[in-house]
Amino acid sequence: MRSYYLLVCCAMLAGCSAGAAGTVPATTTTRAIGTSAMIGPQASFKELAVSNYGAGSGAGDVALFNKKYGLTGTIVNGLDGNDGIWIDANGNLYAANLAGTVTEYAPGSDSYSYPSFTYSAGMTSPIAVTTDGNGNVYVGQGDTEPGYVSEFPQGSNTPIAQCAMPDGGQVGGVTVDKKGDVFAASGVSASSSALVEFPGGLAGCHSAILPVPVNYVGGIELDKKGNLVVEEQTLGEILIIPPPYSNVRTTLLGFTGDPYQLALNADNTLMFVAEASSGVVVVAQYPSGTIETTLNNYNITSPSGVAVYPPPKPAK
Repeated sequence: MRSYYLLVCCAMLAGCSAGAAGTVPATTTTRAIGTSAMIGPQASFKELAVSNYGAGSGAGDVALFNKKYGLTGTIVNGLDGNDGIWIDANGNLYAANLAGTVTEYAPGSDSYSYPSFTYSAGMTSPIAVTTDGNGNVYVGQGDTEPGYVSEFPQGSNTPIAQCAMPDGGQVGGVTVDKKGDVFAASGVSASSSALVEFPGGLAGCHSAILPVPVNYVGGIELDKKGNLVVEEQTLGEILIIPPPYSNVRTTLLGFTGDPYQLALNADNTLMFVAEASSGVVVVAQYPSGTIETTLNNYNITSPSGVAVYPPPKPAK
């Protein structure tokens, strides 16, 4: 079992969402139904990380839980308005800090109380972070227009590429498939968003706005079948959008607290949703959306990001 132990930090920045509701067409609608039953989550992941924006001294922290949702450690050092987080296949944890950095924490012993590396080149307000199958680090920037997605080799502060959103929006989420295609959630306003694809990766910054209509998107993920899993923040919904990403197949309802960032476990049986405004993490079955439990203990205060280990493999 990995563990991270941290102590201090400083500063606080704003981030997240609010806005008008709208409608999103869907061919299938599934309502998330609360239940007290716990259907096998303890065997489907090893570690859960929750990013608490503004917690503690105001700089934020990352709370770490085992597969029984017991607290195992808390990251504090190196954080400064932490938002989205990610854990890669090797157990490295990444935190996007709105102050303008992404801090990386290697797994292991007490020596990892502090960041093992910090990415900062070309960043203003990172919101989302992920990695691809080769370990390259992708950072999505929000709170600036246009937002950018940057790609770094792991352990290097020299970007491989940096690409702006073609619609001028802010980046709320980023994910990468097995082929290296990069997807980003771009928001221009509380009722005007788009899903953007960079086919083949960020080289050359060739992009396309996907035809599927969305309202105000936050975090995005790809499941192992290549479906985009997208958070609609103001609507309290999770959308499942299959290739070629022109229509919503399923809308999962019942996420009432501004669903902001999400994470799937490795076998895609569970979905963890950080609800920023209600201060909880919702654990739901995937792809049904049936809610298994709600995590709202004192170690989860203002969840702005969530990650699980092991992570899903890059989608086909």
